Amino acid sequence: MNAGVDENDFRGSLQGLLDGVSRAQMPDVPNPYSGTGTQDLHEHDTRSFFFDEFLSLLGWRLGLDGNVAEEARIKAETTKFIDYLGLNEETNTPLLIFEAKAWDKPFIRGKGASRKKKEDNELLVEAIRHVNGGGSKEDAPVVGDWHDYLTQLAGYVKTSQSTYGHRVNRAVLASGSWLIVFTDPTAVFCDGLVDSSQFQIFFDHQYVTNAHLIYKLLARRHLGTDTPVSLRSSQLGHHVSEANLTAAFHSVLVNYEKSGIDIFSPRPRIQIYPALLVLRDDGALFTIIDQEDPIEMNLIKDDVGNQSLSSHITEVTKISHELLRRCSDEIGEDLVAFSLDDFPGFPSLPAAEDTINTAPLGGLRTEFVKPFRTRADQWLVATGEFAHFMVHQPRVVCGFHTWSTCHAVGRQIGDSSIDTRITETPRSFFTDEQVYHCAHQTVQDRRRVRCHIAPIDMRTCCRACCFQDICWPTDELARLPCGGPE
Repeated sequence: MNAGVDENDFRGSLQGLLDGVSRAQMPDVPNPYSGTGTQDLHEHDTRSFFFDEFLSLLGWRLGLDGNVAEEARIKAETTKFIDYLGLNEETNTPLLIFEAKAWDKPFIRGKGASRKKKEDNELLVEAIRHVNGGGSKEDAPVVGDWHDYLTQLAGYVKTSQSTYGHRVNRAVLASGSWLIVFTDPTAVFCDGLVDSSQFQIFFDHQYVTNAHLIYKLLARRHLGTDTPVSLRSSQLGHHVSEANLTAAFHSVLVNYEKSGIDIFSPRPRIQIYPALLVLRDDGALFTIIDQEDPIEMNLIKDDVGNQSLSSHITEVTKISHELLRRCSDEIGEDLVAFSLDDFPGFPSLPAAEDTINTAPLGGLRTEFVKPFRTRADQWLVATGEFAHFMVHQPRVVCGFHTWSTCHAVGRQIGDSSIDTRITETPRSFFTDEQVYHCAHQTVQDRRRVRCHIAPIDMRTCCRACCFQDICWPTDELARLPCGGPE
């Protein structure tokens, strides 16, 4: 996206939105919310007429599959509701707290000695310090509901920090006719760093003139470290340079389909898109994909008649290395794919007591597989120095690829072998006797909470997967039925 184009589009659309609000308040226009009569915009009206569209113009998405929660619950001493809560889609952490008031709510005014303050920002600083110090509404330096407004906003920010551990990027208090943007709300309401440099005030007659500032402060693209879903290699230089590059990792985009005619059981179809993950020094992770045509994962008979993935993996590897070279040319530095040990992990949703997100032996689990949350059966898999999550052949020779061998030692899975590919639980792309298939119950029991590719396939041999050294410490690997390290 071009920043100049985006800003200009926002300025023009904002002008149109303001014109529409002005027309809606004219005396001869029917009020769709109250019938005829006064055209004052109450809080609900202001949100419907103005703020919903205002946030959309800033790149936020409301509604289903959006990144804005409306009337979001936040638990403090009592449950409260934030008008709009802008979220990071990947981590579900708050980026923007937005409190909306009715259009005609007056801007902050002083009372008593504070009435003499000439600057709005000076009065706002005094009112915030009064709130932070636990002052009462009766003794507040401001009139009307402003003490309550600031107390409410402070409560949201403090709760986000103390209860959930999140520093919110922005907080907004607005009526439509005026707009206050707190650029570091946690510093203001939690750290006590209150001065006029911590917020900016805009009035409706200034919105269009200051559209570039409003856009920079509140546009979704400017908050957090979220990156585009994918880039082409020729676009990488717009986001990453030799100076701020940290690392690169091979990866694959995986699309899983249930294929076949309805009268028979569906068969899995796995499509692979070679990709590269580029890590910037601020933690932003960019996904580079050039090839739009997928490579279907298929087993092909080798020279001795065994079914093998080698041809498929070789094709993926060739395209991955070409992609790495093109990205190197764009940045002007020879990129090298770092190992999986160096991968920082994809952001994951907070889940303090979820054992699936916790390593079997304790500690936080690094997420190497990122599901696309808008559609099932699609994942981005970080593979590090490998071009694929599968390796050409298992690293050890093992007889437990067959159900009958496992049955002979009393450790078979289920009552019979898997002789055809299946898409339902347990998903199995590989079948009995193929070297990429595992039929041993002990391995399945031990891998249950640690397997990264289980959503893609639940019966893959661990020794044929690129994550084998990540999932299995050396001592545990040695205790597997198939034996220790090669």
